[in-house]
Amino acid sequence: MHKNARTILIQLRLMDRYPDFKYAHTQAYTYELLEKYYPDLFAELLQKVKAGNFEPVGAMYVEPDCNLPAAESLVRQLLYGQQYYRRTFGRTVDNVWLPDVFGNSWILPQIMVKAGVRYFVSNKMSTWNDTNRFPHNNFIWRGIDGSQICACVPPTHFITWNMPSQIQENWEAYQDKETGGQTLSMFGYGDGGSGVTEEMIELMHRFDKLSVMPKTEHLGAAEFLHKNFDGNQNLATWDGELYLEMHRGTFTTKAALKRANRALEFALRDAEICDVLRTAASGSGSADALRAIYKKVLVNQFHDILPGSHIHPVYEDAMNDYTEAALALEELQGSGKMWFNSLKFARRAPVFIPDAAGPIVRCGQTGRFTIPGLAPFASAEQLPALPAVPGWLAADGLQVQTPLYRIAFAEDGSILHLWDKTLHREWVDGVWNRLHLYQDLPGVYDAWDILPNYADREFPFAVAEALRLRYADDAMAEFTCVLTTESSRLTRVIRLFAASPMIEVEHCVDWHETHKLAKVEFGVNVLTRELVCDTSAGYIRRETHRNTSWQKARFEVCTHKWCDLSETGAGVAFVNEGLYGVGAQDNRVTLSLLRAPLRPDILADRGRHMFCYQILPHAGGPVEAGVERFALEQNVPLRRPALPAERPEPLRRLLTDLAQADDNLALQAMKRSEDGTAVIMRLCETDGRRGAVRMSTPVQPVDLLEDVQGEPVTELPYRPFEILSFAVPM
Repeated sequence: MHKNARTILIQLRLMDRYPDFKYAHTQAYTYELLEKYYPDLFAELLQKVKAGNFEPVGAMYVEPDCNLPAAESLVRQLLYGQQYYRRTFGRTVDNVWLPDVFGNSWILPQIMVKAGVRYFVSNKMSTWNDTNRFPHNNFIWRGIDGSQICACVPPTHFITWNMPSQIQENWEAYQDKETGGQTLSMFGYGDGGSGVTEEMIELMHRFDKLSVMPKTEHLGAAEFLHKNFDGNQNLATWDGELYLEMHRGTFTTKAALKRANRALEFALRDAEICDVLRTAASGSGSADALRAIYKKVLVNQFHDILPGSHIHPVYEDAMNDYTEAALALEELQGSGKMWFNSLKFARRAPVFIPDAAGPIVRCGQTGRFTIPGLAPFASAEQLPALPAVPGWLAADGLQVQTPLYRIAFAEDGSILHLWDKTLHREWVDGVWNRLHLYQDLPGVYDAWDILPNYADREFPFAVAEALRLRYADDAMAEFTCVLTTESSRLTRVIRLFAASPMIEVEHCVDWHETHKLAKVEFGVNVLTRELVCDTSAGYIRRETHRNTSWQKARFEVCTHKWCDLSETGAGVAFVNEGLYGVGAQDNRVTLSLLRAPLRPDILADRGRHMFCYQILPHAGGPVEAGVERFALEQNVPLRRPALPAERPEPLRRLLTDLAQADDNLALQAMKRSEDGTAVIMRLCETDGRRGAVRMSTPVQPVDLLEDVQGEPVTELPYRPFEILSFAVPM
């Protein structure tokens, strides 16, 4: 806050001295704080904005990480950011300004376009790749759904001091001289603040007097983008994610923070749905309180907070924020007697529910498993037990048979053989569910990076307690073992089910390593050259072979709820509840579990961790097997909010229409509109299909800013991976 105020004050004083000086400043949140805590300074800033010297840029609420946040979080970054700019400055900012983020998800172009954004600026792709040079600087970026946006990835570092040598370096590195117009050189002190200095402006005024220098022009941010992109038909197109070949450790560092973020994203989703149900019944709700909680989560998705690349006090603040947010959501939802299914499809997979009398302790909670069978948006006071199959389990030491599998375990909890009785095939090729502990010495960028040679040195886990059957009833069984290193202790729990192909693995870890990386490996008996990964709004296919330097550089990538290795006819999905780093080569996939960097936080990740992942062998590919639906069931826990018993007829009709919509449409959000007059429904097509949503009464199509798009309709066509929003009057 103080750094922000000092930086702005310096720029305002420079504008007084240099009337031609233009300065761009990002993040609605920074303006919001300035307005709240420094009103006099903010009033002066408003005058400079009106004069055209001070330019608000970057349509997002903060500059978030753009790999780890879910799609709806990125939507809210833009919704709340643009709301603030409209209310305060009377403008919709048409650019997203993310100079320092660690790569960008393929889902971003669609989200930006549908939030009034036409231009995207991000530096790191062009200067930080450790293997390949990104081939463009000014180009068109095509997203997962086919949306296109103008993208600027300047050829030099995002922090420059406006030295002549830096201007020359920028021009020489610029790759689109023939097609892209001018190149962009941003200057000013960034990390640490203060912005532009007097010396930088004086240098700028002298550039045109140096004949050896490239010709320069001082422009505002929007002015540069409009001048060089509008009407330019010669720009190259990049179709795919903007993968940064560096900072791959940020998918894993500060694992507890990432799990808390995932849980809160889905808790916010459910809280807003419940708020709509209560508001429809009583006319009063908690939209303002929910918005405040959402903003707290968004701030902690900043690109040096959620990725884990921060000092320890930041971690403590973020975890405290997450705890406060979770408690506030619980208070808003209240405590009811009925379990509520917030998904738009019936729940058919085993899920864990808290129950003081339950026989299982999962991630610190006592409870039991159930297959709820709950219809979409339905509630029930009692949930059924898992289907009982007497005599389903035959265990002879480490040899186990169930109605679905024949399994040979090892003492450390890895699986030597997994014969699928339904599909008549062996799933194990090499190792399966094998834990590895690798040396992790990334050098300067400790919390940020995993190096490609991380597997060169491996440390053993000792088996302190060999795998044994701990619990079994007529529906499920639980096997446990304990592994140790010189510093850490890890309890593995493997759960098998009589009537479900799901295998769940839980880890309870007391982690005290230094510069180590824990991964779990699966050698899957399939012939495939692609790993399919969830993006939170559709999926991306990534090659698993390493013919080219581009493929080799993607040895660690980001996934969301699931990833999948399949061949024609069958495959295996790996579903998680807060793990993001994954590696794949040929038919082998590794999930990254924990890291232990020292810089910039010597306490990073040390301490207690509890987390689960689910293994799901299946027929068909991930789409045919419904992996996305299964992953949603595991990530959206059943809750017991206080909900009204009655639902008004318009709301019942709306929920019925949603439940009858195509299965490939996930309910991403259901919320009250920002103006309080309607319910906003947001659906996401997850399978790559085309179709249409049919409603029994007309609904109003809107964009992600909730602006009206066209006339009310009863049929809304959608394309593959499209995010579809519409409003229904309350």
